[in-house]
Amino acid sequence: MTTPALRRLTLALAMPALMALAPPGYAFQLPDCSALERWSASYVPDETVNIAPQLQVTSLLADSKAVQLFGQPVIEWSQKDILDLRQALGKCRKAARKDKAMAQQLYVALKELDKARSGLMKVDQTRSNLTGQLDRLLKYRPSPRLARQMALSQDALEGKKLDLDAHGLRDMPNWIAGFQRAADILPEEEIQGYVSQLAKRQAEIEQQFEKLVNDYAAAKKELADAPVSAEGMQTLDRLQALPWLTQLTPQEQDEFRNAINRKRNQYAQAQRAITMQAQRQQQTAVAVPDMKTYLDQLLQGKEVEDVTIKGLVPGVPKQQAVQQVTSVWGFKEALTLNLSRAYGKGNVLTEFKSMDDEQVGQVNYTARFKAPLNNKRVLETLVDRFGDAEKSEQVPAGQRLTWRDGDRILQVLSANRVSNLYYGYVSRLGVALWTEDYEDYLKDVNERCGELQNTNMNELSLSDKQYMAGHCALMGKTDRHPGLEATL
Repeated sequence: MTTPALRRLTLALAMPALMALAPPGYAFQLPDCSALERWSASYVPDETVNIAPQLQVTSLLADSKAVQLFGQPVIEWSQKDILDLRQALGKCRKAARKDKAMAQQLYVALKELDKARSGLMKVDQTRSNLTGQLDRLLKYRPSPRLARQMALSQDALEGKKLDLDAHGLRDMPNWIAGFQRAADILPEEEIQGYVSQLAKRQAEIEQQFEKLVNDYAAAKKELADAPVSAEGMQTLDRLQALPWLTQLTPQEQDEFRNAINRKRNQYAQAQRAITMQAQRQQQTAVAVPDMKTYLDQLLQGKEVEDVTIKGLVPGVPKQQAVQQVTSVWGFKEALTLNLSRAYGKGNVLTEFKSMDDEQVGQVNYTARFKAPLNNKRVLETLVDRFGDAEKSEQVPAGQRLTWRDGDRILQVLSANRVSNLYYGYVSRLGVALWTEDYEDYLKDVNERCGELQNTNMNELSLSDKQYMAGHCALMGKTDRHPGLEATL
């Protein structure tokens, strides 16, 4: 019969074989009770090891033992791994109850694991938070500012003093505090792995934006050289629509837009002088101009996907669009017949339909005349320029055409009927320009309004009621759609 003392001696002699049970790099695995007994028998009271900067644990959990037996260093264990091991030790202790010495030894191992448990769970939670934030950070849209934030993040992970000015930043990113905590808790070699990922992505972004710097310098020169003429305004439209402008810093974007607006203002002042002269000669009636010339001046751009309404486009901040029609065009605030806010002058009215983030979703331009339009001439001019419309609809005394190209939708309505409230006017030319994002936005609004309108008012929260007041029809369940109304 094997005595407890002899059994413990056997376990000690078997320890070298135990160390070879599992090679490093494997996922966490639970050994059987005999292996856990041998492991617990190697316990040395008060002998500890550091497995992280601020985490000291029993030598039972040293890498030299844990990796071979459990397949992973303890620093990589998840909360589930710890709980599974604790449960296994409890079961093995129960199975060894006839051997009181071994049961006690397993109990000691379990208690030592409990002592380390809080620190290990803290490490696991810190790692989870760090890797989650790091994954999001590496997927953020590239920008020079993001590259500078990544450099600061590396300093935080390495425990260096943080200097916003040194990295050209104004504000501390909200994730930095978490990175600093991780630097105090996670092993140095693991931290260096995260630092390497950030450094690699930072270098990629900086290389990418070397081209941006050159492109921006070329665009500024082209803007400065653009003449104050109709041709020059087309150059401004193209420069304002450059897709990479959003990658500039907010300050650079503002400077570039302001320079464009200054040159537009110069052109507008010259045009106002011409317009005032023309208005002095104009008769009381608003004559219908040559529609090909009118449409060529109104719709700028060769293709639907890059067309603008005299420089107005959806997808820009609403305040910027309002600034253009009031400061550059000289329009005044007005109301539509639907009592929505618009901006107009003479026989022309513009309206901006915005989304929740105050970006313009749709631009409407309406001109009314005191003489009939040649609808056929209007439509032929547009088809010659943009090709056959995707959709053609008859409206009262006219027609409405819709083109779709890329994410841009253009709609033109020509009709010889207007509301009786527009006394003296007999014809209407309407142009609308919107994006697929605006269509998706209206779809979401209609969906939520439908849900809220089908809910008892007593069950709606304050925020639900505020949403309904700002987005949903007060009477009935009328959905909102992009485009121009057939009447008015």
